[in-house]
Amino acid sequence: MPEMDGLTALRHLRELAPDAAVVILSAHIEPERHDEALRLGAAAVLAKPPDLEELLSFFHEHTRPSESPA
Repeated sequence: MPEMDGLTALRHLRELAPDAAVVILSAHIEPERHDEALRLGAAAVLAKPPDLEELLSFFHEHTRPSESPA
């Protein structure tokens, strides 16, 4: 992103929508940046280009509708 990096964007997003589910896709995942993204509340940090099966599996697992109480 030309204006800011993903961690800065995530920090701003947390201010606007603290409960938003966020997945970071990055071509350069240094361990400390990966850990920082998770500390800031990212649901996952995946490498670019993502493996399509891994990405679909992740979203399927994390976007299931919750059951309503009976």
